[in-house]
Amino acid sequence: MAFYPKLRKIYAFQMKNNLKGYQTPLSNYQVTVDEIERLTGYDFFERLDDEDEVRLESKLKEFNNN
Repeated sequence: MAFYPKLRKIYAFQMKNNLKGYQTPLSNYQVTVDEIERLTGYDFFERLDDEDEVRLESKLKEFNNN
C-alpha cells in the first residue's frame, strides 16, 4: 500500500510473492484497501476519521504506471 496524506489518496496492490517478477502493469494488481483489510484482518488506517476512512479505502484511485 502507498498512502499520500497530502493528496488524500491510497493505492493498494495484491500480488503473489514471485521471484521471477511480473510482466504485466502494476495497475493489473490494484485492489481496494478494504479488500486487503478483509484478507488480513487488519485495519490499516484506523486513525483516519470514519468519513475519510470509508471514502479512501472503498474505491480504487486511478493509478498511472509511468
